Amino acid sequence: MGFRVFNTPLSLGNFINSPTQLLETPSQGNGNTGTLGILSADIRGERATRWESFSRTFFIQNEYTSKTNLSLFSRVQYRETGLSDRSYSYLTTDGNVVSRAIRAHYSNRIAGEILANYTLGEYQRLTGGIQFSQDNLELNYRGINPDNRVDTIDHIPVKDIYATFKPREYTIQNNTGIYVQYVLRSALLNKTNLTVGIRYDYNSVYGATINPRLGVINQPNEKIVLKFLLGSAFRAPTNFELYSTVPVRVSNPDLKPEKIRTYEFNFIYKPSEFFLLQTNLFENDLLDLIVADVPIGAGLIQNQNLGRATIRGLEAKVDAIFSTSFSGFLNFTFQEGTQNNGVEDLDMANIAKIKGNAGLSIHVAGLLCVSVIENFVEERSVPKTNPLGKVGDYFVTNLVISTTKLFHNHVSASLNIRNLTDREYIDPGIRSADGNLFSTVLEQPGINGFFKISVSLY
Repeated sequence: MGFRVFNTPLSLGNFINSPTQLLETPSQGNGNTGTLGILSADIRGERATRWESFSRTFFIQNEYTSKTNLSLFSRVQYRETGLSDRSYSYLTTDGNVVSRAIRAHYSNRIAGEILANYTLGEYQRLTGGIQFSQDNLELNYRGINPDNRVDTIDHIPVKDIYATFKPREYTIQNNTGIYVQYVLRSALLNKTNLTVGIRYDYNSVYGATINPRLGVINQPNEKIVLKFLLGSAFRAPTNFELYSTVPVRVSNPDLKPEKIRTYEFNFIYKPSEFFLLQTNLFENDLLDLIVADVPIGAGLIQNQNLGRATIRGLEAKVDAIFSTSFSGFLNFTFQEGTQNNGVEDLDMANIAKIKGNAGLSIHVAGLLCVSVIENFVEERSVPKTNPLGKVGDYFVTNLVISTTKLFHNHVSASLNIRNLTDREYIDPGIRSADGNLFSTVLEQPGINGFFKISVSLY
């Protein structure tokens, strides 16, 4: 029996730009006119933003193992999640008047699960289970009764100071999941393991999905392992994707789950305990992707299942121990992705075709270990709405120095320095970035790190 509680008020940070036009300060550029955004300084004796998400979970679970080959796991759970009605932001959409935009939503879930494992002798295992949950989901951010009176506070026109919430609107969703998996160990081709599984899910809103999986692992000798993995999965549309509305967005309760089919071939070569080579070929096909805000005429937009995407690639990994004093590793990934938004084919944004990292460790016996790790990410394209077009490549160097346990195994220390050369680099921002309201890129930290001392009293 147990529970978990999370409740922390946060700021929205730099997620939304500052309304520079209203504040009569210079625009941030990159297409941002300064007419949209949130205040970044305190006003009316309170913070400019407060975003207080919460999660509360209570559960009872039981594990049972019989004297035979059967084991059972069961769990009953109740969970609440949402955004506290104490949340708000001082937001302007026209650069003239700031609104104290209050926000809230609340949802809960009652869920249960039973999982059984049965061993059919030394070489076979059968696993099966059933899950059920009922979700009470608020349809959107809670409706608001506006207060359109405008007050001038700190030389800034502000409205909706005394806005109130409308009654909560919600829907009930029932979810049922049933799954079974069979594992067989055999002496075929020296040593072969076979895994076959299937899962059936039914949701009272978006219907049924069936997802199989297959895994074959063969070890022809002690040095080589071959793996072939095939599977599928789905991502259910979120409540906001189904029901979220703005003045021009129409809800779409008929959205279907997004689906993915995965194919993977893995080769592992380990001639000794001092060397390992691993390569991996993969392809991921995504179907029925939810495209946000599709024009449907009359100036209206809607979320629809129009998208698809494919990602193919190769991963390689090498680990080597050269001596008792030197070891190293090298990881490399090449991938390419294409997507279609229902209108045109595009290269997939925000992913690097080439990336990797390498590291070298020097061990001083009985004293310390020094590791240098280099990370590389090739330039990446960004969505067409992002005015930058792409973000550049970067190398980042990290240094880790850690001691063994000293002073009769009572004291150890470590120093971890990230971005040792203080490289300036950026990562793509959120997908819907348009350079006006949302951040288009995120600056990454310069040189930073921490020093730790551990002391054992016995």
